[in-house]
Amino acid sequence: MTAEMHIVGLGLDHRTAGTPFREQVAAAWEREAADGGVALCTCLRLEAYLVADDPARCAAAVAGSVSARAGLQPADVAVRLAVRSGRGAVNHLFSVAAGLESMIVGERQILGQLRDAWGRAREAEPLDPRLDRLFQHAVAAGKRVRRDTGLGRGARSVGDAAADVLARNALELGDAAVAIIGAGSVARATAISLGRRGVRRFAVVNRSLDRGARLAADLERHGSRCEALPWERLTQAAAAADLIVCATSAPGYVLRPGDLPGGPRRVVADLALPRDADPGVAAVPGVTLIDLDAVWSHAAGSVRSTPVDVADARAIVAGRVDAYMRWMAEREAAPAIEDLMRRMRRPGATPDARRALHERTMALKRRARELTGPRMELDAAHR
Repeated sequence: MTAEMHIVGLGLDHRTAGTPFREQVAAAWEREAADGGVALCTCLRLEAYLVADDPARCAAAVAGSVSARAGLQPADVAVRLAVRSGRGAVNHLFSVAAGLESMIVGERQILGQLRDAWGRAREAEPLDPRLDRLFQHAVAAGKRVRRDTGLGRGARSVGDAAADVLARNALELGDAAVAIIGAGSVARATAISLGRRGVRRFAVVNRSLDRGARLAADLERHGSRCEALPWERLTQAAAAADLIVCATSAPGYVLRPGDLPGGPRRVVADLALPRDADPGVAAVPGVTLIDLDAVWSHAAGSVRSTPVDVADARAIVAGRVDAYMRWMAEREAAPAIEDLMRRMRRPGATPDARRALHERTMALKRRARELTGPRMELDAAHR
């Protein structure tokens, strides 16, 4: 008999593991945690979604492989690891996509990060159809929440929170020269938010010059002067900047104390996990170093969602969860139903035997459909 397979969600986030610990395991997480699955790695969370027959054994294997690569004991990871399976894992992922699990409730960035994680997994190897469909539903849930609820109106992002903190620490944004190191979603959101606050001079430094040039072009369309620089000119760009935003996916430091001349007042915002800026940067005369904890501390006080917004979003998520669980149940029941149908068509099967097989077939179909019927109606009410 084939073992029952489960969607398994594993994760470390800002509630279960502090920033230093997440930073310590971040490089190992994406490499080890989602072998054959999807790894979601952001500044707030490290999560993996897989298909397994034994969620507990799956979690132990991930904790072991991540801890070994990160130089930790398996228990160090296991004690902080949230393990979810089945409906619980599906509901959590869809809630993440909707922004309901973010420190800024309803924040925009997470949906793009989730979509990118799904895309990377599909490019790496053929993705299990159950996971592929899972992320289709997750993205759809996130888009509907932003389109149809109050969470989508005036939603903030990590970039908005970072720009707020930078604005409080800078002398005058309109006169500031800003270096953006990285061109991913966090770097882009922060740069655009700074542009809205009056910054008019940017330099974008990225390992992929083409991607950096696309961000530079977007900033210019918003009225700023911007140039895209090759990675080799990172030190030059940092030394010439008043504000520096670091948001790359590099496994180690990209900005060190020696890259910054002392003297002029300069603010560095390190929004990466693992960190992009060597902590020693803070000791350079005139430099103020802002880390993720400072940004999230500010963000926690800027949540604008209402209980009605959250309730509407959760109703949409519940409907999507039900739709996915129904698909899973029907998919898992299909082989058993096909076997029963073949047995019904066998020559020599008696009417009583056919009737019994038919009743078992219908019972399997009803079980699949009854898993989510009532909540599907609730979801339809929010269309």
